[in-house]
Amino acid sequence: MPLIDSEPKGKASMLTFSIDTETKANLHEYCKFSNNKPDRIIREALKLLFRTDPEFAPWQQRQRQSAAAGSSKNPAEKSSEPSSAKASSGSASTSRSDEASRKQ
Repeated sequence: MPLIDSEPKGKASMLTFSIDTETKANLHEYCKFSNNKPDRIIREALKLLFRTDPEFAPWQQRQRQSAAAGSSKNPAEKSSEPSSAKASSGSASTSRSDEASRKQ
């Protein structure tokens, strides 16, 4: 009985990749064996890999938490120069030019 037997769920998206000749032959043989198309076998094999790799889930969770922490920041905070520094840098140049005018 094939290990991959579930119906696909979710929205499909296109992915292009290359595999070695032996893996391609095995994929096509497994397709015949399980009466499935290659995209379904690859999709379900990846899902199986994601579920069974003991190190993947904790790593993925850390990545998602890190991404969520980064996206929750205010856009002004993400800037390399704080908005207060931008305002003060403009006024600093104005102050210098005012000083130069007074000395003349």
